[in-house]
Amino acid sequence: MAGIAGGLGGAVGIAAESTYGTFVSPTRALEVRSAKLQEVPHIAQGTGLAYGRTVDLGSRRVPMWYDAKGDVNMEFLNSGMALLLKNIMGSNASLTQVGSTPAYQIACNYGVPDGQNYMTLQNLVPDTGGNIHCETFHGCKITKATFSIDLQNPLMLDLSIDSQYKEEASAAFTPSYTASTAIFTAFGMQFKAGARGSEVFVDGVRKFSFSIERILKVDRIYVGGSYKDEPTTSGVTKITGSMDVDLLPTNKAVLWDLMHTQLPVPSIVAQFTGPQIGTSGQYNMLTLNPCECFIDSGGTPELAGPDIVTATLAFSVLTDPSNDSPLSATLVTADSTL
Repeated sequence: MAGIAGGLGGAVGIAAESTYGTFVSPTRALEVRSAKLQEVPHIAQGTGLAYGRTVDLGSRRVPMWYDAKGDVNMEFLNSGMALLLKNIMGSNASLTQVGSTPAYQIACNYGVPDGQNYMTLQNLVPDTGGNIHCETFHGCKITKATFSIDLQNPLMLDLSIDSQYKEEASAAFTPSYTASTAIFTAFGMQFKAGARGSEVFVDGVRKFSFSIERILKVDRIYVGGSYKDEPTTSGVTKITGSMDVDLLPTNKAVLWDLMHTQLPVPSIVAQFTGPQIGTSGQYNMLTLNPCECFIDSGGTPELAGPDIVTATLAFSVLTDPSNDSPLSATLVTADSTL
């Protein structure tokens, strides 16, 4: 029987690769909203002056090498996220059991993804006849990740992905999904700021977004090579964020005034809590903790009309040599494997 003819019949799966670009059949299905990845041909075109010819010859068009790239948009769920978080953070952390409970935790400090953090990704794309076309992307590395949440939408994750190459010969994985997955919402979120280890709740935040953008050398292709080598770090990582904040008496000194003084917010904690994991007393939870956060813009209160005063405060995350990491992320989940 033919499958569904549109995107509802598609699937996306990932698996960690132990060697860059070496296929591993996906073991984790992602529930995405979209996965737009494209093969990119790199072409050499010969040309020359020939009497009367004003268009180059097709016979002199030669594909030199191929790679691929694209974007994935999805909800950050309480299941199936550990491998993605690990790769986003440039971490080699693993899931560990929380005591004797059915909960597991992965704690990731910011790191460099060179020599690790690559995946196989399969995009199962249906045609109008319901036939599945298996697009397999080798050597996938996350070049940018953005977390975002507001009062109308769950916690979202947008990924930019670089791939060594795409092929269609590998067998398609069989999607399998975790039952009763849940989203993270603004009503299960706490926003805290202050000194590291003693952050306090900050009220008035309507919207929050946070990005990690890697500068990677993604064109490491050499004479005689068929595929490029693993991208490596070639520039300073940009860690940035923004928050839509109403001007409250309690948050002006904590956030707004720091644009003028250019003193950092020592630590911001965005903590998202989901449902309890069984009866363990442990809850599905994601904690993002950027440190040494400097307010770049939006900190001057403005009269924009009769409504309450609000602004978008943009911030950059820098390094404080006296502390271990500019960024950490911890996930508590019922998943025992990546």
